[in-house]
Amino acid sequence: MARARFTFRSMNIIWLMTLVLISPVCTAEPEDAHSDGAAETLRAFELEEKADLVANYSTAGKLDIGIGRTDKAQSLHHPIYFPLEELEKFFNNQRHKNLIVVVVAKNVWTDEEFQKNVLKLRDYFVARGYKKIVIQQGLGAGRGIHLEHDAPPKAEQHGGPQPQPSIDPFAEYPTPQRTKQNKAVPDEVTRMLERSSRRPALARQ
Repeated sequence: MARARFTFRSMNIIWLMTLVLISPVCTAEPEDAHSDGAAETLRAFELEEKADLVANYSTAGKLDIGIGRTDKAQSLHHPIYFPLEELEKFFNNQRHKNLIVVVVAKNVWTDEEFQKNVLKLRDYFVARGYKKIVIQQGLGAGRGIHLEHDAPPKAEQHGGPQPQPSIDPFAEYPTPQRTKQNKAVPDEVTRMLERSSRRPALARQ
């Protein structure tokens, strides 16, 4: 009995010592991951604060730009989601386009579908003239950043500045040909000048 009790205690001690020894190794990675996630979440909200406009992107491929119905009794906001095509004029007419943040909803897309939607949003807002596009996604604990895109200047988007053809403002007016006829007969302006030079100057009063 004493032998069995000793063996059981020994096993417990060995188990506890093993747990203490391996616990730093086991907990090191989650702490680092949590630290990285917290830093990314902090940066995500900092970008949102700086944004000219924040929009929410649904799994149906529509955008919420802050328009909706507010239920004051329950303090709830019911957003209205618009297809991208219906918002082209709205985004084209925006005056401030330094930064837009799009928050993608939690979804059931595959990685390939998710990436397609991210690139679709990037190209859409580049075409609307935004200089920086940030795509985020709400996570279980925090927020992740999936894309930070700085759009090139418009000239670079179209392959650089295009050379403008030189235009001669006088091209439509042909060069007059000197002939015997127009050499012999001065034009009307020349005649007027000749006549005025022949008139005596009026004496000052």
